Amino acid sequence: MEIEFLAGTEYVSKFVQGPKPAYQYIPTWYKELPTPKDSSIKYVDGKLQNGHLKSCLPFIDALTSGYIQETWVDIRISNDNGFVNYGYESGPQPMAHREKVSGVIGEVFYPFEFIWSNYWHARLPKGYSLLITHPFNRLDLPFTTMTGVVDADLFHHTSVGNIPFFIHKGFDGIIPAGTPMFQIFPFRRDKWHSSFPVFDADDMERRNRQIRKYIWSGYRKLFWQKKKYT
Repeated sequence: MEIEFLAGTEYVSKFVQGPKPAYQYIPTWYKELPTPKDSSIKYVDGKLQNGHLKSCLPFIDALTSGYIQETWVDIRISNDNGFVNYGYESGPQPMAHREKVSGVIGEVFYPFEFIWSNYWHARLPKGYSLLITHPFNRLDLPFTTMTGVVDADLFHHTSVGNIPFFIHKGFDGIIPAGTPMFQIFPFRRDKWHSSFPVFDADDMERRNRQIRKYIWSGYRKLFWQKKKYT
């Protein structure tokens, strides 16, 4: 499958880095986590007690799936007695704000609604849509990007898109150039029907024993499938 990223203007194509594969944005804090070793295994009453984030393939799969749009300039955020100012040295404009907050956002954010400027637009094959969301598992970022779904096989026509985000209350500093702004994940539109089969204890036991043959990496050895985004 192919995803095409279309620049909103010729200027953008020259001066704004388009989305890149998410595996290029694995954060330093994750890389620096110690890798679990057999000697560190701890059991209590026969149960593994010290599972580790770095041994969780679903976590790293989320970090590295799809594509990331990064900031192309440093953005200075300043807190002026509760009012948030922002600035940057060169264009095109990376962010803006709205006069009114559209929804209830809670106490962890400044009460102002900001928008990322999205100058690169994905064009997908027929039947595919695009999930645009906060970078997966990036709780360390000083903002939270809202989530939206775009039917990007049909719609990719604006020169600039607006993606809402909120800045964490108390943040005052620089969002460096190269910071992930939002993650882009293509998926196929299918019709789904939910069901609830009758619980089968024997089947559950059989499946549980299959993966519990291994202390580490049972999921990787038996079920995990490689994902590729270039």
